[in-house]
Amino acid sequence: MMDYFVTCTIISVCCLLASLGMKSAPSRLNFYVIMLALIAWFVPWQYFSQLPLFESTSQYTVNVAEFSFLNTLIAPTSAQVITSESSIIAPVSWLPSLNHIFSVLLFSGIGLFTLRVAMYVKLVKNLKANSSLYSTSKRENCIYPIRFTSIGGPAFATGLVNPVVWLTPEMENRKELNSVIEHELTHLQQGDIYWTWLICFIESVFWWNPICSKLARLAKEQLELSCDEKCMRKLKGKYQLDLASLLLSEHEKKSKYIVSTKMGKMSQEVQIVLGVVAAAVVLGLASLGLTMDSRLKLGFKSAADIVPIVSTELVPLMLGACIVALLVMKR
Repeated sequence: MMDYFVTCTIISVCCLLASLGMKSAPSRLNFYVIMLALIAWFVPWQYFSQLPLFESTSQYTVNVAEFSFLNTLIAPTSAQVITSESSIIAPVSWLPSLNHIFSVLLFSGIGLFTLRVAMYVKLVKNLKANSSLYSTSKRENCIYPIRFTSIGGPAFATGLVNPVVWLTPEMENRKELNSVIEHELTHLQQGDIYWTWLICFIESVFWWNPICSKLARLAKEQLELSCDEKCMRKLKGKYQLDLASLLLSEHEKKSKYIVSTKMGKMSQEVQIVLGVVAAAVVLGLASLGLTMDSRLKLGFKSAADIVPIVSTELVPLMLGACIVALLVMKR
C-alpha cells in the first residue's frame, strides 16, 4: 500500500511542477495535466509489479513497503536471532492495517459524494420551482434553455442530461448579459459539466487527501480560465470589459460581507488542516504497522519492546507528511 501512496504522490508533484512550467500554455492543456494527476489516484500501482509484464523489471525496482529508516541502524542481538519459533509472537492484532484504514476512508468518501448528489438534486428542483424562462439558445444542434431564478449565484449551468443556464433577475438589465450567457454556454459546449462532476467525485472520495483537494481546486480554476480564453477569442475586447465590470461589482458586494467571507475562509482552512492531519495519520499508522511487523520478525518478543523504536520513525514520518502537504498547497 505504501507503494501506491508514494507513486501517486510522485505523479501529483510532477504534474504540479509541469503545470507551473506551462503557465503560458493554453489553460485546457494545464487542465488535462492536472486531471492526469487526479485520475492517477484511482490506479492500483501496488499490484503492477505482480503482472507478468513487469516480472523482468523487479531488479530495477524498490519495494517501498519494506523500507525503514532504522533497519540499517539497529541490528538484532544474537539472542534475538536464535529465538525459537515457539517464542515468536504473532503480529499485533489490535493495530488496524493500512488497507482497512484506506477502505474506511474510501467508503466514507463515496458516502460524501452520494450526499452531494442528493443536495444537487434538491437544488435543481428548487431552481425549477422558483424560475421563469428567459430565452433559448441553439448551439451545434443542441437547444439550451436560459432561465431566471432568485436562488444561487449570478450565473451558472446545471444538468448532465438536460443542461440549463441559470441567471439572477438582476442580470436582465445589465450590459454584461450577453457575455455571461456566452460564458455559461461555452462551459456546456466544452462538456465542462461532466468534468466538474468527475472532479467532485474525486474530491469527495479523497476528501482526506490534501494533495487531491489542491489538485481539484486547480482543475476548477483551469476550467474557468479555458472558458474565458475561448470567450475572449469570440467576443474580443467586449468580453474583457464585461468581465472586469462583473468582477468589480462582485468585489463591491463582497466587501459588504467581510465577516461572512472570513468565516468561509476559516472553514476552508479547517478543512485543509483536517485533510493534512488525516493524511499524516494514515502514513503514520502505515509506518507503525510495517515497523512493528518487521521488528517482530527480527526477534523482538513483544510490542512493548518496539514502542521506543517506533516513536523515532513514526514522528518524523508524520511531520514530513504534514510539511509536504502544506508545501504543495502553497502553490
